[in-house]
Amino acid sequence: MQEARKDGWKSDEDHLLAEIVLRHIREKSSQLVAFNEAAQQLGRTESACGFRWNSQIRKQYVSEVEAAKQERKQSSYAKQVTQQIKVFTIEEEIEQEYMPDYMEQIILLADKQKQLIINMANQISNLKEQLQQKNNELEHFKKNDQQNNITEETLKEDFETLLQIFHRAKQLA
Repeated sequence: MQEARKDGWKSDEDHLLAEIVLRHIREKSSQLVAFNEAAQQLGRTESACGFRWNSQIRKQYVSEVEAAKQERKQSSYAKQVTQQIKVFTIEEEIEQEYMPDYMEQIILLADKQKQLIINMANQISNLKEQLQQKNNELEHFKKNDQQNNITEETLKEDFETLLQIFHRAKQLA
């Protein structure tokens, strides 16, 4: 990489730096990008270019900076107007040339969407019925399970009672 120059600035370098920065102002770019470009062209650092611009040159180009900012605003407005005109023209073309075809396509698409929605509604209805059947089966299993638990509890109690009887019989014997 080439080492940055550290010698004094010449008037043609000042002028080139000013042109680059003003162009970037007009193009809605940042001064940092301008300093980077100037540094590459002048063989200096970005910092040196930024310092030179802010400390010396900017003061000499106040009216040019304002003019560049105005040009940027006008250019931006002109671009917006041009884009709006293009959009309007495209919309007009579509309406005049392609609208009948588009309308038919839109109607066909709407019919397809309607049929899809009907099919989905039928599927949802079927799924609801299946869910209800599964819930009924689950309730049936829960009832059976509760009955089995009562039977198991009774068996446990009877077994404990039987063990107590055997224990008493053993003590009596």
